[in-house]
Amino acid sequence: MSQPAKGDRTRLALLLLIIVEITLRLSPWAVAFSLALGGLVVLDKRRRLYALAALMTLMLARLGGIGSGELRFSLGSVHEGRVSTARLLNRIVPERDIVIPATAAIAITGAVPEGGLELLGATIDGYERMQADVGDAASPIASTFRNGQGETRDLLSYRVAAPRFVAVFLHGYAGNFALPCWQVAVAVRDAGGSTYCPSTSFEGAWWRDRATVAETITLAREQEHVDHVVLIGLSNGAIGASRLAPRLRRRLDALVLISGSSGARPPRGLPIYGVYGRADPMSRPLRRYLRAARARGHAVDGGHFALLTRHREVRDALVAYLKRRARGWHASRGPLEVLAAVAPNAGDDDLNRPLAERRDSISAQDDREVVDDRLRSGFDQFVL
Repeated sequence: MSQPAKGDRTRLALLLLIIVEITLRLSPWAVAFSLALGGLVVLDKRRRLYALAALMTLMLARLGGIGSGELRFSLGSVHEGRVSTARLLNRIVPERDIVIPATAAIAITGAVPEGGLELLGATIDGYERMQADVGDAASPIASTFRNGQGETRDLLSYRVAAPRFVAVFLHGYAGNFALPCWQVAVAVRDAGGSTYCPSTSFEGAWWRDRATVAETITLAREQEHVDHVVLIGLSNGAIGASRLAPRLRRRLDALVLISGSSGARPPRGLPIYGVYGRADPMSRPLRRYLRAARARGHAVDGGHFALLTRHREVRDALVAYLKRRARGWHASRGPLEVLAAVAPNAGDDDLNRPLAERRDSISAQDDREVVDDRLRSGFDQFVL
């Protein structure tokens, strides 16, 4: 029996790839790119020009279809308080086409303690819901993987007209993703607020990046014309938020921790709320933190990824809490405008210093206090 030719094997592999992409409900862009790239491999030299032209057309269409200046859910870049359009790479690579296959691999290998197939289904469903709400959205995932969160930082924002408050959301391990930012932003929106999601290192070590959090708070308050700020953290972002809250106390009106916390002492007088999965190992330090703060929390039946797998219950808990906190907070004093440059407050000496200098001094100060909270809480697995 004759062996299949190399071209036949390539066509078969391409067909299987497209079947997997459709099964995982990746974006139409992923299937189209696969077809165009496959054409470059299996077609003859003359027809490869058509495939190359199709590939270039797809890339231009992708760039044209991903806006960078929308008023609702958009991605921009921030450098020394100045906001510009999203970086080119972030507008080309669809986030779901990276995250869903990675989640499928995690599910197959059993790399997470909670149900891998449930997590995969929840991830696919999450991207479907985000697509229905905001359409194609740019993502900071590509520049984060390239170690691109340096002096220029990516910033996701979900903005509403006349917000009563603004939420600053700190992402977890593996960098800033559009999906968890959007999930939290939907709850904030339903409570009457806008959401800003800054980016830090791949590890999500926010306790070493207080300058970016402070800068984002200043930017968000000025852009949204509001007085009230809620700091929200997820996983490693929750560890960072709990560590930074005492130092940012005067700028905050509430602290919300999701699936994580440090062992830091809670700041006095700051309203605190927590949401966690009962089966999550990181719920233990969060429960201790809530008890120390004499604060309320909400537990759901799930593990570390409860924001995805129990999204309705988590969202309802966040909306209920944020609505209670926002009672009496006045709506925005200005119109919804495209993000623009914001000068630091004249009286804020820390924010008037160059960002690199601020980060260096803050890191030196925080390094003297840093304890690896992930090890303290038994966190030694890959989590977002």
